[in-house]
Amino acid sequence: MKQKFDVCGIGNLMVDILMQVDDNFVRSLGLKKGNMTVVDETQLNFYLQKLKNEKMVPGGCVGNTLVTLAGLGYKIALVGSIGNDKYGNFYAKDLKAHNVVSLTVKKKAKTGVVLSFITPDCQRTFATYLGASTLLSKKDVDADIIKKSRFLYLTGYELLNTDAAIYALDVAKRNKVQIAIDLADSDVVLRNRKFFKDILKEYAAIVLANEKEAQALTGKRTFDALDELAKYVGIAVVKRGVKGSLIKSNNKIYEIPCIKVKAVDTTGAGDNYAAGILYGILAGKDLYTTGKIASLVAARKVCKIGARFNKKEIAQVRKLIKNL
Repeated sequence: MKQKFDVCGIGNLMVDILMQVDDNFVRSLGLKKGNMTVVDETQLNFYLQKLKNEKMVPGGCVGNTLVTLAGLGYKIALVGSIGNDKYGNFYAKDLKAHNVVSLTVKKKAKTGVVLSFITPDCQRTFATYLGASTLLSKKDVDADIIKKSRFLYLTGYELLNTDAAIYALDVAKRNKVQIAIDLADSDVVLRNRKFFKDILKEYAAIVLANEKEAQALTGKRTFDALDELAKYVGIAVVKRGVKGSLIKSNNKIYEIPCIKVKAVDTTGAGDNYAAGILYGILAGKDLYTTGKIASLVAARKVCKIGARFNKKEIAQVRKLIKNL
């Protein structure tokens, strides 16, 4: 393949099923509000029977980030595994519609599904069925695609699938492809702290984390955590929600303000923030402008239900970025 890519992602490919509910509904399912619970196929089927007026959208952290980047004009490839079922076909069709080069492989398992219950305070409670998403293996990763990319992007979730992830990281490092990692989940980081530190030190050029994830990894709070992360990588980012974000590189800290909007659904806000960071760096922007772009993309995302923009929405985002 002669085509070169701006970003190649290794992702857990999931379909999100979104439903707006009240707190009582979440409690009736036995889920802890605001948390992510991994469920088996029997539990998934039980929850699916409870759904009303739900909305199905493609998801997965890496997929969300890269679809936005593709919509912003970059050449994107996505590697992951899906099932040979309606959810997997839905996911593959969506990637094609968004001009993402799909390097998906079909496994003998159901496509991963995330049930996202959104309460009136915009908090999300997840019931996650991993399914085929975790079955990606080393042999499924095309080294030539990574070699032809400017960036390799993945999150903490994919790092736990060490066979495929470590192989991809090694290929990228050997071929001087920059690596960006979003820590993605504070509980996952806390349980694997040394592993994540070693990965960042060995491979990453960029790390993104929210405050909880940064603290889980470093044992320190916000600014001290940022300082610690910046010892591991060239560019360290700490997301602070309504308090904005922090970026540190070469001993300089950039404080990025949050763009205030009326939030409807925070699903995918961090994923789209990551897209903004990668967009700015790929475009050669300074880090303060890059941070502003990331805040803008995340702010536009929380104004809508679901983690991804449609073509009209992403065109509006592109126009707004040009005005920064």
